Amino acid sequence: MGHFLLKLYAEAIGKNAVIRGVPIIDVSKKGVRLQIGEHFSVNGGMLHNRIGRQQPSMLIVGPNATLSIGNNVGLSSTAIVCRKSITI
Repeated sequence: MGHFLLKLYAEAIGKNAVIRGVPIIDVSKKGVRLQIGEHFSVNGGMLHNRIGRQQPSMLIVGPNATLSIGNNVGLSSTAIVCRKSITI
């Protein structure tokens, strides 16, 4: 389910993305750019996060905003709210 959501909203997704749990993805349809690099991983929710937090990861991208996540990035129960531009 997590891979499906990323493919639905992301402009580009690199190879070997690993999604554990179901992230919350809230992306505006107006002028948004969501790009994800290679070897991206995200953990969140029950049974998927070794650091003990059980919240799902969230990627929220507002109108005319750009969220760019580069190669070899991992997130665990993370909330990212982008209103203009974030590059990781």
